[in-house]
Amino acid sequence: MRHLVLPGHLECCTKPIVQWTKENIPKVRFNLMFQYRPNYRACEYPEINRGLVPQEIQKAIEIVKEVGLEDVLV
Repeated sequence: MRHLVLPGHLECCTKPIVQWTKENIPKVRFNLMFQYRPNYRACEYPEINRGLVPQEIQKAIEIVKEVGLEDVLV
């Protein structure tokens, strides 16, 4: 399973997806992706009109560790 981490969407999106995955398919290989880049019409949506900052990347990794998914690719 792959999850693209979006800027500013860790608590509302990444965390619930990680928790759902742990509860429903705990043995799946989980891939956190940090490749998001604001393109095309992202400028129309200020909340996603930027790349991830290092603190968001670290927080996403912490979320996965806290939930306890074992097979994680970063």
